[in-house]
Amino acid sequence: MIYKLFYNEMQDDFIEIPPIEFKYLILPCMASEFQKISTKPVTVTASNTDGGPVFPDFLYDNNVPLFSEKLFREMKKAGTSHLLCVPVNVRDTLQNVTVPYVLGLPPRINVTDDYGNIDERKAGNYSIFKSSIALDNTIYITQPMYDILTAYNPKGLEIFENEVL
Repeated sequence: MIYKLFYNEMQDDFIEIPPIEFKYLILPCMASEFQKISTKPVTVTASNTDGGPVFPDFLYDNNVPLFSEKLFREMKKAGTSHLLCVPVNVRDTLQNVTVPYVLGLPPRINVTDDYGNIDERKAGNYSIFKSSIALDNTIYITQPMYDILTAYNPKGLEIFENEVL
């Protein structure tokens, strides 16, 4: 079974990161262009005017996927060696708190059949990935990753079965 990850920013009073903080990462993350992204640690500042005080376990705003360090440690059990990983510290100046995240960018792989549907057999050993279809920015996961994520129950993350239409 293949599933889709969704960032549920309305679930709680989550912090928000202004797009300007990721201005050099948005397009490369959207295209999964690993070669255009530095793996040096990054520090970004949460908005002082938008969002709230809660740090979710998953943020996927502006096509930059951030996983809390705790969640990412759990995800490693299903396999994350194929992801581009960048340490990201999210600083909230109002609360005077900095929380560590991992930008875990999945590769784009050819997993679609002749009709554009995700073919689970083509996922191979990838537990988390994006489709090679350029306009599809959905992050997909396989059953082993699904099992780990649902057991952890991360804040900000919703998982839905990939529906074949």
